[in-house]
Amino acid sequence: MSRDLQLSPSMVTFENLDDLLSAIDESIEIHTRAIERYSDLLGGILRETLGNGPSQQYQESNQKPPEQKKNSGGFGFLKSQPSGDNKKVARSKLEEEQKGWTVLDYQDFSLKIATGQPAQVTAKRTESLFKIVEALKSKVASLQTARKFLAELPSRGLRSNQMLSVVFKDGIPRQILPSLESRDKRARFAFVTEFAIEPMRVR
Repeated sequence: MSRDLQLSPSMVTFENLDDLLSAIDESIEIHTRAIERYSDLLGGILRETLGNGPSQQYQESNQKPPEQKKNSGGFGFLKSQPSGDNKKVARSKLEEEQKGWTVLDYQDFSLKIATGQPAQVTAKRTESLFKIVEALKSKVASLQTARKFLAELPSRGLRSNQMLSVVFKDGIPRQILPSLESRDKRARFAFVTEFAIEPMRVR
């Protein structure tokens, strides 16, 4: 069943509501542990990066440290309408963010490979870890919301002992398909047979 949850989309059948809630709880726990693991990895990279100092990193990547723009309100956003020079700076910054990737495209598939000096690859790794942690946190929030709704289904008329077919997308339950069949009411089959044993003979 856990393998089916990794598929997207997938349909998984549960014996009852409790089994479904248990699967959601397990998924929340797995994602929470992953967040902790990736956060520790990210923290280690950041501590190592800060230990090297920003000047050394920029020297390795042949970049100059960014300077705070004047009249920017402290947040890097210009208050006035950007001039032609500012547009060039913005375009240059966008091109700079796109540097360091080799992109392989084939039809609808795209694969990005980090290239460049070690400091640039480390920066890409840090950025990727940030995005992974944020995405996992968002998924945990969705799972927690889904679990809350699922736990309230009996108050909406769903029998808790009903078999449920659940459609998952990206590990999140999206559709509930109740069955009229319950585990307690399913037919039971008895195995009946006869054995013929030859009586023992005393010699």
